[in-house]
Amino acid sequence: MKNKISRTSLSEQICDIIKESIINGDFADQEKLPSEMELVELYNVSRLTVRSALQRLNALGLVTTKAGNGTYVNKFNIESTLNDIPSTRILNSTLLRSVKEFRSVIDSECIRLAIANATFDDLERLRIACEEYKQSSEASYTSVDEKFMQLSEADFKIHMIICEISHNPLFVIAYSNTQDYLKSYFYTIAVSRYKRADTLGMDKHFQATTDGHMFLYEAIKDKDIVKATKVIQNHIDYTVLVLSKEDFK
Repeated sequence: MKNKISRTSLSEQICDIIKESIINGDFADQEKLPSEMELVELYNVSRLTVRSALQRLNALGLVTTKAGNGTYVNKFNIESTLNDIPSTRILNSTLLRSVKEFRSVIDSECIRLAIANATFDDLERLRIACEEYKQSSEASYTSVDEKFMQLSEADFKIHMIICEISHNPLFVIAYSNTQDYLKSYFYTIAVSRYKRADTLGMDKHFQATTDGHMFLYEAIKDKDIVKATKVIQNHIDYTVLVLSKEDFK
């Protein structure tokens, strides 16, 4: 864990440090955090400060403190977090996994072919679509549902263009025929990341998620298959609930 304290409120800073560690996977689901006294020694602060930080983490739903037994990391569940979103647009765990597997194959291969086959005009189409997605993410909407309906359409357009500039018509057919599932997938993971970032007060991380398409475009344009593969795998993995710019580099 990071151990640099820089804010006036030590409890808030320690809360953020532990929060980042949980998000980054330093602690597994249901793993026990260090004891209060271990955290006191680690950060060289008072026990009251540590307790206040843990109370903040409990309030965020990131951890659960069990009296006499310690504090444990909570498992984050997409479906329960999205219970206030129209259910017809949210995929269940089985479909999320199935679409992820589909995209891991189709998207990755289309990107490889796009790097090999895309023309200048093809790349310009992709760049414009990525810019349109960014504009959609920054626009004002009347509800979260409307915002992510628009973003799912813009997301699908980007990946359909990648299929098209791979110049393999069968991939285009496959993507087109499964577009309802794909759009629901885009919607589900975008909303879950948005709500997760909002809960944690980490808007910059959601912004990195929305910028991911431009990182993907740049990787395809630069013919960087390693970077493109990293970007797409992070982008499509619904279990990755918070992303930073480093996840796309």
